[in-house]
Amino acid sequence: MHIEILQNENQNYVKEISKRTIALQNKLNAFLENSPLKDHEQKFKIKITDTKQIDGLFVSNEDQKIILLSNKLIHSSEFEQVLAHEIFHAIHNEFNPNEKSWIKEGLAQLFEYYLFNRYNTTNVSASFNSNAYFFSEYTFTDVDRPLYGQHFLYFHYLTRQCGNKDLFWKLITNKESLSGILLIDKILQSITVDKIQCKNFSNSFIYFNLSRVINSYNIVDGELDDSYYLIPSTIKQKEITSISEIQTIGIHPYSVFFINKQLGMNLETKSLLSFWIKRETPFKITNDINEVTDSLWTNVLFKF
Repeated sequence: MHIEILQNENQNYVKEISKRTIALQNKLNAFLENSPLKDHEQKFKIKITDTKQIDGLFVSNEDQKIILLSNKLIHSSEFEQVLAHEIFHAIHNEFNPNEKSWIKEGLAQLFEYYLFNRYNTTNVSASFNSNAYFFSEYTFTDVDRPLYGQHFLYFHYLTRQCGNKDLFWKLITNKESLSGILLIDKILQSITVDKIQCKNFSNSFIYFNLSRVINSYNIVDGELDDSYYLIPSTIKQKEITSISEIQTIGIHPYSVFFINKQLGMNLETKSLLSFWIKRETPFKITNDINEVTDSLWTNVLFKF
């Protein structure tokens, strides 16, 4: 991999970032050495811009791959992470230019995490404090922070559970003319990991959210617990008090809601999948409402 800094009117930019760019180039080459992209020649050109609206942007061009970086990053500790993020988008674009934004952004953040062993704690925290719809479109503003956090956590969970970096590279370098959930389903069907959460996207999504609710691990100093992490009581609650109110949540598939257990009814139907989770160690999962006898149980409803 080779990274070139385009000549700019302000040569101080070039001087300031040249050493950092070379160091990142070496780190990237070392990381890719044990990947399917080991012999895949990559050349990128960096252009520093005056824009403050975005940190970085990959610009697809037939002749060259240009990455625009805001000059506000020149003296920032985030320079390397933003550049690596955009380089990932450039690589990913070669294999699947039509991939869904939530997959692109989730995997790009995971790429950063692999390289630097750190992630954006602001985005992750925002994902716990928002009931943002998982498949919302990106606006590429601060409004997206909950989405970035959710999508990073989902792909971190998926790869940790279902194949680590082998799965990561499969998701990027696949030869299928698929995208989104269909692509994830196809790739999960091709792996040999015998776990229920690795069977298909739906299963992975259910168990991803179960882990968010069940686990009481805290994120400490940016470290992710190997078993999965999560701040206790992270998912925003929506109390449901009647059957008619349940019918109003159908517009958001794959959303997670807490249900008032005092309703005393079994919510499992053809269109609703309901789990009761006991917040103890070891935890227990059931969909039998008759087993729910104390306040340690929480009901989580998944709409499909």
